[in-house]
Amino acid sequence: MAKVLKKASKPTKSKPAAARSANAKLAKPKPAKTTPANRKPADRQAKPGDFGPPNWGNVFPEPIPRNTTLPAEVADAIEQVLAGEGKDVKSVAEQAPIDELIAMFTGPALTSGEPCYDEDKIAALSLGEKRQQKKVYWEAESAKNRREAVHVWFTKRLATTPAGRAYLISIAASGDHHARLREFAAHALRDAPPDAALWREIAKHLDPRNWLGALDRYANIVGHTYAVGATGALISDPADALYRFKPLLAPKAVTTKLGELQAKAVLWALGHLLQAGKVDPAPYAGFTPLVVDLIEVEEVEHAAMAALAHLPFEPIVAEIAARGLGPSPTQVSYWKDASVELIARSSDPRYIPWLVGALANNWRHWRCTFEGLANIGDPMGIAIIEAWMVDNAASDRTEGAEPILAALRANGEPTEAQRVEAAGYFASSKKKKKPKK
Repeated sequence: MAKVLKKASKPTKSKPAAARSANAKLAKPKPAKTTPANRKPADRQAKPGDFGPPNWGNVFPEPIPRNTTLPAEVADAIEQVLAGEGKDVKSVAEQAPIDELIAMFTGPALTSGEPCYDEDKIAALSLGEKRQQKKVYWEAESAKNRREAVHVWFTKRLATTPAGRAYLISIAASGDHHARLREFAAHALRDAPPDAALWREIAKHLDPRNWLGALDRYANIVGHTYAVGATGALISDPADALYRFKPLLAPKAVTTKLGELQAKAVLWALGHLLQAGKVDPAPYAGFTPLVVDLIEVEEVEHAAMAALAHLPFEPIVAEIAARGLGPSPTQVSYWKDASVELIARSSDPRYIPWLVGALANNWRHWRCTFEGLANIGDPMGIAIIEAWMVDNAASDRTEGAEPILAALRANGEPTEAQRVEAAGYFASSKKKKKPKK
């Protein structure tokens, strides 16, 4: 059987690398795509009916009608104030009688609108819708700010008369009004001319035990409103206030959100009342042990420390504050300002290393630690202040140190050993200088 011979194919010759490179240069580049590739449209959530144009969920304050019973000049001035353009005519607007202002500022005049920003809903919008929503949101924010500025002016004006103050109490005590308006009314009452009868009325109607208001994102603002009521109780009768508020300051009482806010209202009131130094703190000594028990309760820790900074001092205050910083002055990871302030109120020499540690850690603690060293009264304080001032002198620090050093020197001068010890405290805190190249 004859064999079929296959025709041998010619072997392909590969082009040299130089030729391939030359041909590649001559090849025309592929034209760029001018239109994006079709993509599957992203799944969009159905927009709720209350989140769409024209307002995208934003609530604008309702317009306030013009008061036609007022003189034209006064009515014009009030309209300019309402529009946020009345800085130069507020004195004219304040010529309106209080009863006219009260009649005018009811209903729509007491609303300030509510800007709406919901990330989840905005994410479902198209790019064009997002631009529209952003524009309307900032318009609503500006409108709210203008109306709130009017409310501040209005509440301060009302606080100047008995009838106006009575109306402010009714606003602050009502859970139907917005938290911000209630706070403005309460603060205007707090800043009104001192009046014992007024404080009693404030304490009666703004008692934090009778909380009215939602436990929402505005709850802290409502807490500041009730802090004014607690202030009224503290001023009117410190002993009765202690009896009223003792259950609110029990650690077990702050385990709920409402309990936390009620306790904060009392603590804020104590801090604000005693901080100014116009009130003798002695009648409030009964609050100190109650507030001490709250230092280690995380939810109210800061408010408790702020109150203890002005309440009559007890040694346990410094002890707990030091324990909260760390097991020893050399094992502190973060020096809390409030803790250092409480330690500085002690006159016990065993807290000198704590004060030195705070001063070596951060220069901002200088004023507090200087005062703490003055309270202790040991001549070692002179050595510490002077050693620290070698590398940290400044006009305000020098001025602040002079009376403290003078008071400390009344107890004697530091020994040479104390000066060496004081210098050693700050030697390790100096930054090492980089060698010059």
